[in-house]
Amino acid sequence: MPNSSAAIRLKGETHFTFLPGLHGTDELFEDLVEQLNLLEVSFQTTLINYPPGLKQSYNKLFDWLCSHLALDQKNAEDSAKTVIIAESFSTSLALKLADRFPLQVKAVIIAGGFCASPANPGVALLPLRPLLMIAPPRSAVRHFLTGPESSPELVDKVRSAIKRVSSRTLNQRIRSALTLEEEQTPTIPKTPVLLLQAEHDAIISWERQNQLEQRLPHAESHWLESPLLILQVYPETCASRIVEFLGNINPL
Repeated sequence: MPNSSAAIRLKGETHFTFLPGLHGTDELFEDLVEQLNLLEVSFQTTLINYPPGLKQSYNKLFDWLCSHLALDQKNAEDSAKTVIIAESFSTSLALKLADRFPLQVKAVIIAGGFCASPANPGVALLPLRPLLMIAPPRSAVRHFLTGPESSPELVDKVRSAIKRVSSRTLNQRIRSALTLEEEQTPTIPKTPVLLLQAEHDAIISWERQNQLEQRLPHAESHWLESPLLILQVYPETCASRIVEFLGNINPL
């Protein structure tokens, strides 16, 4: 995929809050952070790891995020605002944070997002936990998450992140995603939003991703020729898109 260069420099220092995908850990953001550094962006990061001992419902995770990030204790000065970068599972959590703390959240960036169940909600009734006790084969990781041409290093990194999470925790997160309803996802019309959409996503259909675009009509949207893990497969392109987007909403 050709890289789009980030011709716009960001003003001052940016604070990024990274919300992970279904794996719930910060292990897969390393390459994106490195690319942002290469673009000479001055930034600080808060990398979120969802606590495995907590019930993995969206309501419980949102309450935990509110307490953990303590956004209500931060002032509304521009330098103190955060930009939330959220992967698919965390879409609704990112939008809820922006809705609850509009003065503290500068923008929201979503990769491979959805605002309602990405699959038939009836799947939530199936006994999923036994299936999740098996380490995902490399072929499955490539097919569903990273694409057929992904490097062995990336595949192993993704497998490692998934294997670290208990089947119980993964099961709860999957059920939370499968029972999500569009009405539970805020529209945050006054907060800038960037959507990075995956054209070759084998899990979240085009219809579900398009549903998110319709839910957020003010959002800037870019479709990349990528599988689900957009930030990991194309970190250079994503970093450029992010810097360009933020530069446009806060130009020098």
